[in-house]
Amino acid sequence: MSDQPPYRITPNMLAGVEEIGEAIGRAEAAGFAQDLRLRRANRIRSVQGTLAIEGNRLSQDQVAAILDGKPLARFFTTNSSSFTPLRTATDA
Repeated sequence: MSDQPPYRITPNMLAGVEEIGEAIGRAEAAGFAQDLRLRRANRIRSVQGTLAIEGNRLSQDQVAAILDGKPLARFFTTNSSSFTPLRTATDA
């Protein structure tokens, strides 16, 4: 039995295989980035929902800022006329 394939591999075939491989890589990378964005959005909603159950009124934007490590004020505006203090572990 021969080790030779029943066809000839040409430079055009190799170029086509290379293009397909690059397209697959781009598609996988785009899908991975989308997956990370969905995971982040889900995490923000989960944290905000859990906080709401516990009586904390942080918005999803505020939760996202906390997860991003952005510095936040001690008090968050819940509406134009009142403030709600940020609860900490020492407040409990």
